[in-house]
Amino acid sequence: MPSCTSPTYSSHSVKVLVTAPKGSTVTVSPEILNFEYIYEKQSYTVTIKYKGKKKNRKVSFGELVWVEENGKYKVRSPIVVSPIV
Repeated sequence: MPSCTSPTYSSHSVKVLVTAPKGSTVTVSPEILNFEYIYEKQSYTVTIKYKGKKKNRKVSFGELVWVEENGKYKVRSPIVVSPIV
């Protein structure tokens, strides 16, 4: 299970922004993480479902970005969907 760690001393929230790879749906739970202290670590779950056509055998890319409420900090994770060969 992936995790996100707080880089600041004050309590704050981060919200996830998702760009799904073409032909896929991506859900993240929870969508908002609330941190109370520095270096606090919280886990989240990412579910990726491919909804595209089976004939489309191309690799597609997306990302999820955790953005702090004031926009000062951002953490980006790439998403790659590849066909089974």
